[in-house]
Amino acid sequence: MPIVDRKSLIRRYLETYKTADRGTIEGLLSPEFTFTSPTDERIDRSAYFERCWSLAGSFERHELTLILAEGEDAIVHYEGRSKDGTTFRNIERFQFVGDQIRSIEVFFGLPQGALPEETSAQAPEEAIMALLEQRKEALQVKDARLVAKQHAANPVEFTLAPPLIMDDDVGVALNKWFKSWDGMIQWETRDPKITACGDVAFVTALEHMAGRRTDGGAADLWFRTTLGLKKIEGSWKITHEHQSVPFYMDGSNQAAVDLKPGVGVNPVFAPDRGRDSAGFEARQ
Repeated sequence: MPIVDRKSLIRRYLETYKTADRGTIEGLLSPEFTFTSPTDERIDRSAYFERCWSLAGSFERHELTLILAEGEDAIVHYEGRSKDGTTFRNIERFQFVGDQIRSIEVFFGLPQGALPEETSAQAPEEAIMALLEQRKEALQVKDARLVAKQHAANPVEFTLAPPLIMDDDVGVALNKWFKSWDGMIQWETRDPKITACGDVAFVTALEHMAGRRTDGGAADLWFRTTLGLKKIEGSWKITHEHQSVPFYMDGSNQAAVDLKPGVGVNPVFAPDRGRDSAGFEARQ
């Protein structure tokens, strides 16, 4: 089935939650359909209609912001609004068989316009962890607007790409960068360490990004990230972002882009790919 038909099918599926058109959705779901969400583990078609379809008719809109379709799979990002005024955003993975939906996996997002730290009862570490999770999801689906919204006005950005200090608006710079990627970006923030005191905090972590570039190349890189945050009007905002990779100090000045957690190269031993003093080993 052409990709355009996949997109049309997804739109028809979401529309049924507004119209409560049971006949249409019955035809869209395959007999072996399964549904997974943070509160449902691969429930079957019958359980789906019992648990989830009861909400049909309670939504005003589903605004699709991104559909990435390839073969029998598609990733969807959308923002929605219920008739009671509640807003939300979700990421969903659709799998197809023929002209029907075989399975859906839902990754719940936050209410539109609300950042995780806006819940006053949350501890700073909990709120910042929620922000990092939302940041990861937004980077994966290339949502420049949401990533930019997590930053304070005029943040200091030391990114991997030149210049030494990014002088573009965060959203503008991200939109340019996202256009160099073909499809979603695999993104991981490994074991972030959070230190918070009052209205300021910083995070250190190793991050991983991978995927296809529009020039046909493949990206697969681990790098270091430090984030500075400040609580502004009750919300944690990123005021400083610093990304870097080591470089080999053997005279070559080459960036050490071949490193990964637990595996590395001490510059002194770079020629023979030895073990460093921290127990890291070179990737062969």
